[in-house]
Amino acid sequence: MKDLLFLAVAFAALLFPWLLQVALTPKGCVPNGHLMGYEDYVTFIAKMEWGRLGHWSYIDRYTPEITEPAPIYFFYLSLGHLAKLSGLSTLWVFHLARSLLGSLAAWGWWRFCRKRSKYPLPAFLLGIWASFGLFALFGPDMRIYETYVQGHAANFGMIGFPHYLVDFLAILAFLEAYLDGGKKAPVLSLLVGAGLGMVHPFLLALFPTVIIAHAALFDKDRLRDAFLVAACAALGSLPFIISMWAAYQKFEWLRIWRSQTAHETGLLGDGFRLAVTFGLGGAVAWFRIPGVVRSGEALERLSAVWLVLAGVLLVFAPIPNSREFGFFLTIPVAMLAAPWLVEFSRRVNTLKVNLMLPALVIACCACGFLMFAEMYRVTPDSYHPQGLVEGLRWLEENSGENDAAACTWATGSVLPMYVTHPRPWVGHQSETLGFLEKEKQVLPFFRGEIKLPVQWAVVGKGVDRDIPRLPGEPVYENDSVVIWRVD
Repeated sequence: MKDLLFLAVAFAALLFPWLLQVALTPKGCVPNGHLMGYEDYVTFIAKMEWGRLGHWSYIDRYTPEITEPAPIYFFYLSLGHLAKLSGLSTLWVFHLARSLLGSLAAWGWWRFCRKRSKYPLPAFLLGIWASFGLFALFGPDMRIYETYVQGHAANFGMIGFPHYLVDFLAILAFLEAYLDGGKKAPVLSLLVGAGLGMVHPFLLALFPTVIIAHAALFDKDRLRDAFLVAACAALGSLPFIISMWAAYQKFEWLRIWRSQTAHETGLLGDGFRLAVTFGLGGAVAWFRIPGVVRSGEALERLSAVWLVLAGVLLVFAPIPNSREFGFFLTIPVAMLAAPWLVEFSRRVNTLKVNLMLPALVIACCACGFLMFAEMYRVTPDSYHPQGLVEGLRWLEENSGENDAAACTWATGSVLPMYVTHPRPWVGHQSETLGFLEKEKQVLPFFRGEIKLPVQWAVVGKGVDRDIPRLPGEPVYENDSVVIWRVD
């Protein structure tokens, strides 16, 4: 009963921001469901809309080129199919799925902490919020650096990236399969492999390595179990990995797309962010590694191996966007930092009132909690003008399936969220092939200085205030959007 109550409260708390956004919708607007990560969020809805149309493979909807369908984004395509089956809008399905997976992730993490940690509540709080650290203290412009290592993935999953939660639940199950063993471990590992393979298969380069290294270094009797769990996870991922790899080798657009996700800053930049992003909790975790290696408990040693190997891969892995190996580092940080914080609190306890532990946990978690709480704010970014949606619907009805539209990034990012065609000239930075070059061509095109191979031009009046009007009469215009036919 307590577990059901936990799940119900968490689900309600996570769904509430969307309900609030719907309830407070201004006249002449439609809620867009955005809580965080706007540029990525709109692509999730676009992928769901593509799935709602019956597709199980994805074409690049954010570039003017016609691309081949590829077996990627299976999670969001599946949510789109669910929207079609249920009759609900993609926005409702997205937020129901986010809230359900978020409540399951919070419950699973709490259950893991109760079972594995001597101090479950501090570990739970650190695992959810302590991935935010020093950078957030210096204002909104510095918060981008908090996302660099991306160890906060579970937290952001609950707000706006629900596919992270599939990873998070899979990782918890992976740890349970290794630590508990037994007859259920192979089956559980197969499911883990399927979950990671569907969403982020590169993580399978990290977690099997972590448990094998842990067993080899500290518990050789468990080495066979580690290889079994790793092999079953790899087997469960194969259907996804084989199809993705074949498409990656075959389609150039996938290679371009993946390379555009890369963020490389070199050894100094990666190491610096890895060292400080987790704030006080992270500092404690790294400080404890030598002592844990000498005499720590099994999960503490596993956490130490995890941190070190993730750091090595984050800095040296020869793949685009290697920072993603830092996903969910908040888990080992919590396992290593919570016991030290509690013991330190007890040692400095004065006046028989233990105030140090709450102070330390608050210091570790406050920044992350404040960022998490921002999801409950309704802002102008929470809505799109009804006129914009109506104009894009008109454009879809009057355009051809293979048409493209000149537009800015701001308008192009929204267009595939509402219509299947035309394709935007520029949209999402990673998915628009050759984004930087195409973006530079937008303003000269609207000035009449160059021509582009497009059939339409679209300006969203609310977001494209500095874009000049093309010569000639538009074929459609209202208070929110203006559309030209390009000869």
